[in-house]
Amino acid sequence: MDGAAKPAEPVEAEVDTIIDHAWDKHVVNEKEFPEVSSEEDLRDIIEETTEWGYREDGSVYWYDEVTNTVVVKNPPGVGGTIYRPGPGGS
Repeated sequence: MDGAAKPAEPVEAEVDTIIDHAWDKHVVNEKEFPEVSSEEDLRDIIEETTEWGYREDGSVYWYDEVTNTVVVKNPPGVGGTIYRPGPGGS
């Protein structure tokens, strides 16, 4: 990122909010994380993301190319998510 300050990693409460949002939608229903059997497994994946950037809406994202995982941290009070983009990066 050209001159942008690296964002702070999500803190425990933010990670909990991300997991709360993503568990049913992305883990259980859409089965994007077949290797995940517990919230701790999902927490480990969040902690392994290394690349980062800012989205157009100002939220922060982290990305792990090896697992094709995106973690989004929205502004405080808005939550976030973790997901694996499908074909075309959706």
